[in-house]
Amino acid sequence: MLYQTLETQIPQAKLDSISSTQKISGLEFQRFDVVVDFPNGIKMKTTGFSRLFGKKEFTLNITAVNDKIRQQMLDAFLNSKFN
Repeated sequence: MLYQTLETQIPQAKLDSISSTQKISGLEFQRFDVVVDFPNGIKMKTTGFSRLFGKKEFTLNITAVNDKIRQQMLDAFLNSKFN
């Protein structure tokens, strides 16, 4: 859904995406990464994680144009503990 939204709202941008799974605190999450190259040279990266906890869906999206800040946010989430 994120990819289609970006594609529709920013048709002149170049999009690249990949989906995978990732274990965090022993739990498997669906992961979706998108890189958006804007015509003005700005590159935006977004990473989404989701999984079900019982009947409830948990979704987290991290979006940034600064790679250092993005990595800090990713590291914080990837080191999370779930019980």
